[in-house]
Amino acid sequence: MTASNRDTIIELKDVSKRFGNTPVLRNISWHVPQGHIMGLLGLNGSGKTTLLRLLMGIVRPSDGTATVAHRDLSTQSPGIRAVVGYVAEHSTIPRAFTADRLERVGQRVFPLWDAVQYEASLQRFHIAPNKPMYVMSQGQRTLTALAFALAHHAEILLLDEPTNGLDPLIRREFLANLIEEAYDQHRTVILSSHRLEEVSYVAQDVAVLHGGTLVVAGALDDLLQQDHMVTLRMGSAVGDLETLPGAGTILRTGPQATLYIHHFDRYAQDIADRLRQWQVTEWTHHPVSLEQLFQERVGDHVG
Repeated sequence: MTASNRDTIIELKDVSKRFGNTPVLRNISWHVPQGHIMGLLGLNGSGKTTLLRLLMGIVRPSDGTATVAHRDLSTQSPGIRAVVGYVAEHSTIPRAFTADRLERVGQRVFPLWDAVQYEASLQRFHIAPNKPMYVMSQGQRTLTALAFALAHHAEILLLDEPTNGLDPLIRREFLANLIEEAYDQHRTVILSSHRLEEVSYVAQDVAVLHGGTLVVAGALDDLLQQDHMVTLRMGSAVGDLETLPGAGTILRTGPQATLYIHHFDRYAQDIADRLRQWQVTEWTHHPVSLEQLFQERVGDHVG
């Protein structure tokens, strides 16, 4: 898919990023459909924050090409910042700012600033416009940052662990507003989070970074249907389970074994034939969960 395709709002081709001699992102090719919520997963140090900074135009690729909102990162990064909104775990808004003062900044910086949208969001999120950030809770600061991002009509929202430290009710409200905004305004959202249950709840697509490499990306439902967990009872005739086609991680518990099978539909008949040869009569399979997919892709590094 090319950057000229209007259904693709972010496209990276063979993008790498190095700081000095240290590689942080390695040969990433990735596209994000417009109007989708994309979950971005990875362990600490996997390169997620660097990738978000690159998408904001703060850092540029060392190699490869990247387009964001149909703008080339290498030549149009100032224009990119006007169409990208950013909400992080720890607010970047100065602590002495009030929501009113933040609005004055938005009016000066963003030509498409929408005062009606901003004030409606503050009311919806129960944010007092004259309350300084330093007396707000973390949840209130996060929601203020979201209101700011929505009011300058950002085409893309980049969210970096935005629900960390929020209580369950505020977290639920944040996610509900996120889904509504993405749907109603056709906004594209990149949600970087270690909360797999949140990503499962809101995301249509998912990407997993590991060691600076994009190890899997695609539509979430397709990815979860593609791989299966197979459970069987092992008898004396069972051969080497590692030789089953598509076999990944294997967990043995007494006479029972559970296997992660990649591309199950591709190998289902071969697996059935092999198990029949091994006289295995009891076995079941089901699609993987997001947690199982994530653990399989990042391997032994999950604690």
